[in-house]
Amino acid sequence: MKTIQSRARQTLLVFVAVTMTSVGSCALAAQGEVSGQTLTSNAFPVGSITVDAKFKYIGKSEFVLYDVADCEIHLFAQIENNVVQRYYWIQFEGYLPHKWFSSYNYGDDPQRVILGGHAFHERSWFTNVDERRKSMKPGSDSAAVLKLFDAKGYRVGPSVVQLRMVRLDESKRKELMIIYSENLALHGLTAADFAVGGKAAETKVAHLEGLRQRAVSGLKMEMK
Repeated sequence: MKTIQSRARQTLLVFVAVTMTSVGSCALAAQGEVSGQTLTSNAFPVGSITVDAKFKYIGKSEFVLYDVADCEIHLFAQIENNVVQRYYWIQFEGYLPHKWFSSYNYGDDPQRVILGGHAFHERSWFTNVDERRKSMKPGSDSAAVLKLFDAKGYRVGPSVVQLRMVRLDESKRKELMIIYSENLALHGLTAADFAVGGKAAETKVAHLEGLRQRAVSGLKMEMK
């Protein structure tokens, strides 16, 4: 009897594991819809994000990120001569059910940005896009963004500065991530110029403050 019960428990565990794995391999239904300059969300956070008219909608990508999270990306960009000058990368992401023990942690990123009355965790960085492509992990959200631009024949970079803004739900298992990016050529600079000893190193803080202001001013958010 004990052997039969033990086998039954093992069978049940295998069934649950297979079921959860199957759930993790399929992307969830889309939660965002774009009309003109406005992206409307029907899940966390419910509401709308309207992007400045200078930015045109490039498209979206939906996929399972590393078999752990459902990921939906929407891109709005300002393009000149097929070169991306500025863009908003808006991403809805949430852990899949089989990752029930996982949660997001942005404790190292201060909540300095306020959008639509909500505090967002913030982090910024300078990047050489061509170098970044060489080390980019296949299947990443960054790779998905570049793929969307590549498909349109738009070039990103070679150097950009980016501001990441993240808001989490109460469970910390779902997030809204917005990345605002600028081509540093607009300022006659490169990512290397902001490194220690670079010609723009002493103006780094001021440059990032201006970046934050421009990022926030290009968005209108009405979300719960």
